[in-house]
Amino acid sequence: TRVIVHPPWFLGDVISRFDSQRQLRAFLRASCHMPLFGGVLPYRVDGRWYFDGLFWASFLVPWRRPTARDHVLKVSAIGAPTAHLKPPAVPPWWTVMPPSTAVLRALYEKGYQDALLAFRETADGGGGWGARVALAPAVRDSISRVKPPLPAERALVDGVIGRGISVAWRQVLCALASVGLAVAFARFCAA
Repeated sequence: TRVIVHPPWFLGDVISRFDSQRQLRAFLRASCHMPLFGGVLPYRVDGRWYFDGLFWASFLVPWRRPTARDHVLKVSAIGAPTAHLKPPAVPPWWTVMPPSTAVLRALYEKGYQDALLAFRETADGGGGWGARVALAPAVRDSISRVKPPLPAERALVDGVIGRGISVAWRQVLCALASVGLAVAFARFCAA
């Protein structure tokens, strides 16, 4: 989301061409900048200011009517229901307080596996991405060379993620119980 100094104050901005790797990294960093967590001000790229738009981006971008050449793959880091690639329902605070490295690696692996399966399913021309992959034989060949994850590998990754989620919710319940005990103790002392 781009920040400007006059109404409407915030604009959805779609950047699809980059002059360099450095510019690509800067825009990627800007697209996930969270004010206060990542600094007080929005993140500056090429003289413009940006921050993470969360769900705003889909409301602020003036989307055009899709054409036959368009191939959109929606990816969500927080499990948005309309995304093609997304993690399981993860605790919302993981966006600012990430889980253990093992859980993050498992989430990464799951995303990689899901993307591979999505591309593999459409590589034969069965979907919007199939047409694009069919036009790029090198891409199609590289996808076909990668072995899909075995069920045991997927189960292992899903197990690590599941344990991470259950630990996170147990921590919340313990924190709520602690707050409840503290409130009860304060009431007891006040009585």
